[in-house]
Amino acid sequence: METVLWIVQSLLAGIFLATGLIKLTQPRLKMAAGPMGWAADVSDGQFRTIGLLEVVGAIGLILPGALGIAPGLVPLAAVGLA
Repeated sequence: METVLWIVQSLLAGIFLATGLIKLTQPRLKMAAGPMGWAADVSDGQFRTIGLLEVVGAIGLILPGALGIAPGLVPLAAVGLA
């Protein structure tokens, strides 16, 4: 069961990391014209903040459990991403 949990955590972390990095590196208006139509309704700062929070959440899903340091942060990161 623990293996399944790690696989799901890794997949979710990868997805959130990728989407967060896209939000941090791509222009908001370019994303608004394409797959992220909602980006037209937020400011650049809000768009970048969402991206940063997704990257931090992805790190929070993996590192505490993998390093064994404060593993209680993993569920908090999951709730934060939800």
